[in-house]
Amino acid sequence: MASQDSVGVKKKGVWASWLLFSACVASGFGTYYVANNFMKTKDGEPNYIASALPFFNLLMLLEWILLRLVKDPPMASKYNFADTWGSLGAGESQRVFISFSAVTFERVIAPYFGYVWLNKHLGVTKVDDTNPVMWALVLLVVDFEYYWMHRLGHTVSIFWAGHQVHHSSEHYNLGTALRQSWWQYLTGALLELPFAFFVPPHMWFICSSWNTLYQFWVHTCLIDRLGPIEWIFSTPSHHRVHHDRRVHKNYGGILIIWDRIFGTFVDEYDNVCEFNYSRDNEEIILYGITDAVDTWTEPIIQFTGFRQALRKVIRSFHRSRKNGDSLIKCIGAAFWALRVGPGYATTLKPRKLKPPMNDETRLRFRRPVSTFGDSLFMFLQIAENFVLTTLCIVGVVLGVDAGVIVLVSLWFYFNTLTTSMYLDKQTKIFHYLLPIRSIVGVVVFLPFLLSSLSIPQQAQQYFYSIYSGLHVIYLILQCTHSLSY
Repeated sequence: MASQDSVGVKKKGVWASWLLFSACVASGFGTYYVANNFMKTKDGEPNYIASALPFFNLLMLLEWILLRLVKDPPMASKYNFADTWGSLGAGESQRVFISFSAVTFERVIAPYFGYVWLNKHLGVTKVDDTNPVMWALVLLVVDFEYYWMHRLGHTVSIFWAGHQVHHSSEHYNLGTALRQSWWQYLTGALLELPFAFFVPPHMWFICSSWNTLYQFWVHTCLIDRLGPIEWIFSTPSHHRVHHDRRVHKNYGGILIIWDRIFGTFVDEYDNVCEFNYSRDNEEIILYGITDAVDTWTEPIIQFTGFRQALRKVIRSFHRSRKNGDSLIKCIGAAFWALRVGPGYATTLKPRKLKPPMNDETRLRFRRPVSTFGDSLFMFLQIAENFVLTTLCIVGVVLGVDAGVIVLVSLWFYFNTLTTSMYLDKQTKIFHYLLPIRSIVGVVVFLPFLLSSLSIPQQAQQYFYSIYSGLHVIYLILQCTHSLSY
C-alpha cells in the first residue's frame, strides 16, 4: 500500500504543472495592465473581459503544447477539435446573448429598474472607491454572492437547466472554461440586485469581472496540488471535483472557504488516497453530466437542459395523476420537480469520488476528426475565430460603435452554427451553408467591419488576405471532398 504522500500527488509532469501555473499568474497581471492602460469601456472603466481574450488563447495554446509533451495525459484533458469548438461556440453565443440583452436592458429596463437605478435612487451607503480595503471587501461580497448563485445552479432544477451547459463537456481543459450558458447571465443579474443598496455599480461590475476571470485557470488537469493555497482559494484540484458528474460540491469562485464553512467541500486528495488511486495516468473524476448531450449544435446544447426539466415536470405530474392525487397535489408535484436539481440531495451529504469502473465511462460521446481534411478544416475554423477576436479587440480599443460589435458577434455565431452542423453531420444543410458563408464573409462582412474600424490601409489588406485565404481553403476542401461529412 502506497503512502498518502505518494498517492495523492502526480509524479510526472510536475514541470508542466508549474509552467502552466506560472503562465496563468503572468496572464493575470498582463490582463490587469492591458485593461487599465488600453482597454476602456465607454464609461472609462477598465474592460477586463476583453483584455483577457488574447491571454486565454495563448494559455490554451500553451496547455495544448504541454499536453503533447507530457507522457500519457488524462483522456479528459486532451483537446478534441469538436469539443473545443463546442466550448468556443458556447462562449461566443453567450456574448451574443449578453450583447442583445444589454441593449434591450439599457433601453427598456435600466431607466426604471436595475442595479444602477437601485443604487442611484435607493443606495444606503457611500463606498470609498479609492480605498484598497473597500475593493477587497467588495470582491469578498461578490465571491460570496457567486457561491450561492452557483450552488442554486446545481440544487434548483430550473437554474440547473441553464448552468448544465458549462458542465456538458466530458473533457476538462482550459477550453472548457469558455463553455458558458446564455441563461446564467440572467440569473446572476437577478441575484445581484440586493447588493445594489450597498455597493456602487462600477465596483460591483469590476469585481464580478475579476471573479469570472479567476475561474478560467482552474479548468485544467495539468496543474496539480498547490499546497497551502488549497486551504483558502479555489484551485484546479477543487474545481475538478466540482465537475465530476456524480458530485455536486465545491461551488466557490475565488475562495474555497465558503464550501468549507457551509459544508459543501470535498477534497480530491482525500478520496484519491482513500482508494489508493494513482493519478499518473487518469484522473479519478468522471466529467460531464449524467445524461450526456449528444450534439455539437449550439442552440440544442443551450436548450437541452430546459427540455429535460420540462420532461421531468410532465413525468411528475402524470405520476401524481396516476396515483389518484388531486389536481392541486399534481401541480405541487410538478413544481417540486422544477425545484429539485441534481445537487439537491447531494450538496450537504458526504460524497466520495470512487474510481471509474472502466475508461469507456469517461468519454461517452465522441466525434473523432478522422481525416487530414477534417483536422485542417477545424484548425482553420479556430484560426478564423482568432482573427475575428483580434478585430473585436481592436474595435473595443478604438471605441467602435456597439452595433458593429453586435454584428461581429452575430457573424461569430453564424460561423459556430455552420461548423456545428458539420460536426453533427447534417450534410445537406452544411453543404449549402459553407459557400454562402464564405462569399458573404469575404464580399460583405469583412469589408464592412474593416471600414468601421478605421485602421491603416495596410493592416486592412493584411487581415483581408488572411481571412480570404482561409475561406478559399474551406471551399477547396469542400470541392475536393476532403471533409468526412
